[in-house]
Amino acid sequence: MTARLLAVADSDSYVKWAAATVDRLAGAFDGRLVVVRSHLTPGTDQLGHAVAGTTSVAHAVPVLALPGLLDLVRRTRPDVLLVAATGPIAQVVIRAVRRLSPRSVVVTGLPGMSVPATELALRYRQGADAFVVHSQRERREFAALAEQIGTPVHLLVHRLPFLVTPGGSEPVHDPRPVSRVVFAPQAKFPEAAEERRAVLLALGRLAAARPALDVVVKLRALAGQEQTHREEHPYDLLRDEVVDAPGVGAVRFLTGPMRDVLVPGTALVTVSSTAVLEAVDLGLPALVLADFGVGDHNLTTAYRGSGLLGTLDDLAAARFAHASHAWLADNYFHTAPDELVGVLDALRAARVPRRPTGAPVGGNRRIAREVVRTSLPQPAVRRIGRQVRRAMAWRGAVTRAVSSGAAALGVAPDPQLVHVMQDERPHQGPHARIEDPS
Repeated sequence: MTARLLAVADSDSYVKWAAATVDRLAGAFDGRLVVVRSHLTPGTDQLGHAVAGTTSVAHAVPVLALPGLLDLVRRTRPDVLLVAATGPIAQVVIRAVRRLSPRSVVVTGLPGMSVPATELALRYRQGADAFVVHSQRERREFAALAEQIGTPVHLLVHRLPFLVTPGGSEPVHDPRPVSRVVFAPQAKFPEAAEERRAVLLALGRLAAARPALDVVVKLRALAGQEQTHREEHPYDLLRDEVVDAPGVGAVRFLTGPMRDVLVPGTALVTVSSTAVLEAVDLGLPALVLADFGVGDHNLTTAYRGSGLLGTLDDLAAARFAHASHAWLADNYFHTAPDELVGVLDALRAARVPRRPTGAPVGGNRRIAREVVRTSLPQPAVRRIGRQVRRAMAWRGAVTRAVSSGAAALGVAPDPQLVHVMQDERPHQGPHARIEDPS
């Protein structure tokens, strides 16, 4: 009987990784993808884009509240549970499924490039039986960090599942001249609006100098749509501010699957998007912008030594490159066999004991907040949040008032008085403002 795998994702980037991983493991596991409801749940179009090119596109991917997810796990008893979710949601799901019996082997990981390794990435996912990384370099960095902070973790290397180059070989360079340039934005980098406008201006300079080129900004989401990270300055809004600059009006803005625009004859430009790996995988030239610094602050550390770093002036002049052989071997295009299937089979056969989870990141209050977020519809979550904030404001105001009065009298505040007054909060209407009693 084929082993069963249930992949649980929350945001667009994690859905993409989970769907592709389910397909990559199809020979060893009967896989299924579900989305756990949260404030990051992709919209219908985003969900479709994330699963494009996978077998999940043929099925309606269910969006489940946490109780529904746990019920599904109880009923179907998957052999393996892939928790492909942002840290806070992964923490809740891992801790919740650990209480079920019989238990699944729990594997987790991150959906793209994960250099630098971070403490939160490990701590949020404590308790999983295995943690997937995607390169030899990532394994070294996460192993060193785990030892440093004393967090036990079973790391395994598995190539990013949406890369198509066969393991043990390097991508074959596309011989066609560049006829399209695609910029892959990120929600977080660069941070400043002025830096983002500079990117648009450089794309405009390129379009103006080479009108035969198709210059494209491939958006992950339109302004206002949810994605894994919140975007403060969406490019589609910033365009309106610089549309009169040379060439900017000729730059096209598109949404949809990245693979749809990475056709032969394309060059890919980014700050540090994983999309550059998809371009390299297809043999396309690329450019990683170094104008905003190269380091951990914007996740460009991994590109040192790649041969892909360049500037906005390089972009405007259409100067692109291919990654070096040494960099490919250590970063995402390793020649060693992938380890995920073998490790999962060994863990299932060994019936390993549950791994310790340690104290939850953010404490039990954070766990409770995420449980609410994953269990209730978002309008209800927002209403509860407003009520909690009003209650906390009242409690804080009472504490400040009693403390101020006690200080004026030169005595210690009476804890019992604080407790009684907090419980005597006056009735407030839904839009009432809480006044500070002091």
